[in-house]
Amino acid sequence: SSSGRWPPNPEARSNLQPAIRYAWAGMVAIQREIGGRGGEGNALNNLGNAHNCLGRHQEAIEHHMRSLAIDREIGDGLGEGNSLNGLGGAYHSLDRHDEAVDHYNQALAIEREVGNRQGEGGDLNNLGLAHADLGQHAKSKRLYEQVIAGRSATLGAESSEALMAQNNLANLLDDMGQVNEAR
Repeated sequence: SSSGRWPPNPEARSNLQPAIRYAWAGMVAIQREIGGRGGEGNALNNLGNAHNCLGRHQEAIEHHMRSLAIDREIGDGLGEGNSLNGLGGAYHSLDRHDEAVDHYNQALAIEREVGNRQGEGGDLNNLGLAHADLGQHAKSKRLYEQVIAGRSATLGAESSEALMAQNNLANLLDDMGQVNEAR
């Protein structure tokens, strides 16, 4: 998988253990106790992201599913997009790329519906990575180019989404043997 693991080194990943135990898991409990459904959903999503980073993909999926259920229950489109993107990331990490693409596409539709341009750029980048892993290089390339063009026009060429898409596109072109085009 071209998505890799974040954080990239074991020491940084081990630092996530206390964050999971004390911060996000504690936040879920606090939000549940005070009836903060949106906060609970957000904390569950963060907990899912942390578990995914630690390679606990099934636990990540469970937390993202719980977060998604809450987001849908309370009508939180932004949270729903984030939860779907997290699910896509967990499936991508498990090399279940078709399921990742499905969840990234659902997230993208919601991001566009709620006007979350940054989330849209992230979803397109993630879709590009998943399609590259499926061997669909032309589709992946088009997605990265869409991010670069769209982000440059609305957020500037130096937006994190555009820079990530440029990096992803260069890596894809290099993988395809198009080294000169990658430069």
